[in-house]
Amino acid sequence: MSVWVYEKNGKVVSRVSDAWEDTILDGIETAVGEEGVVPERDKREGDKKTPRGVYWIDKTFGWGELPEGRDFLIQGIEHLKVSGPDEYFWVDDSESALYNQIYTGKDAPFSSAEDLYQPGYRYALVLSYNKERAPYRGSAIFVHVLEPGKTSTLGCIAYPEDVFLLIVAYLDIQSVFKIM
Repeated sequence: MSVWVYEKNGKVVSRVSDAWEDTILDGIETAVGEEGVVPERDKREGDKKTPRGVYWIDKTFGWGELPEGRDFLIQGIEHLKVSGPDEYFWVDDSESALYNQIYTGKDAPFSSAEDLYQPGYRYALVLSYNKERAPYRGSAIFVHVLEPGKTSTLGCIAYPEDVFLLIVAYLDIQSVFKIM
């Protein structure tokens, strides 16, 4: 499956297509970074922009209940169950050796990180953006639940929870997000 994220008639929308590019879902309103979408080479830490590109789903995480009898959100992709605040962090300190990765614990060897226990991270997908962890190139690019009342993100892609879960139901280990 592919999830295409693109602009149409002044709005950002998504389309879910199968391996033959047959459309399954289309015209899904999509929240992206409040400063818009930029080429991957222009993405910078903290710029509130979503990077263009094609990204795999590296892992999933969240504090929401998984479907009954499952310990995963997407078959074959590691899922990290977040139980409460101050448990897991995503390091966004470009000066840290832990930049752009998950850290567990309270003894923080970095100056800045996102707590992964927050409303929008009830369910989240970690995209393969900046896997080489190049400093200042941007971190924590996720697909997650859109918080009520919000229309944009700090650089991620987000959908209302019901839409997020509908999209995830079609995804598998080979799925990609194509941000145009």
